[in-house]
Amino acid sequence: MARKEKQVAAINKIMDSVREPAATALVADNTVPDLSRLTMREVLRRFSGQEVKVKFVGRGLVSEVQPAPGAPLPENKEITVILR
Repeated sequence: MARKEKQVAAINKIMDSVREPAATALVADNTVPDLSRLTMREVLRRFSGQEVKVKFVGRGLVSEVQPAPGAPLPENKEITVILR
């Protein structure tokens, strides 16, 4: 592994350890979590094992979630995550 790749991996590991688990309360309160600035991979991890369908649009980091964070989760349990 190249030096830069090792540095990036180390930084990602640190970032994963300090992020708050925003989606863990999703099932308990049935609201859409704030996923701002997460990667697609991080969003997928947060929803792992939950009955929520996540549709992704774009590439990069989360810039918007529909319905908005804090809104009730729709009956179809589907959210759209917009990446930029």
